[in-house]
Amino acid sequence: MPCTATCTLNVAATYCNMGAVYEQQGLIEKALEFYQKDLEITVSILGQDCRDVADTKYNMAEAFEKQGSLEEARKLFLESAEIWATVLGDDHDATVDARHRADTVGEEEEEEEEGEDDNDNTEAEEEEEEEEEEEEESG
Repeated sequence: MPCTATCTLNVAATYCNMGAVYEQQGLIEKALEFYQKDLEITVSILGQDCRDVADTKYNMAEAFEKQGSLEEARKLFLESAEIWATVLGDDHDATVDARHRADTVGEEEEEEEEGEDDNDNTEAEEEEEEEEEEEEESG
């Protein structure tokens, strides 16, 4: 029995889900491999301008961002935004979100690192204060 377009799209969706699992496990290269398989199948059946393609490009952008490939992430966030703008409209939440992510790619990681530094300083300051208090009590 021949595989229909629906059957093939189900395979693409499975690849996408596998990519998401690998991404959650921190296996970004493997995730990107499966997202790429999903993208190739979906584009071959539905063309470039469909929600599924935008979804996959957005997922890939997030994976590239986690990997530190910020220019590739920015490019894919913008591509997904363009597709969603065509399909859903400029003001749709998905379009707005993808554009925002493209504009701020990599910033979340920087904020987390700054926050970690702040926490380290706070802990060091607390330890210093405790030592000073101990010295005052014993002295």
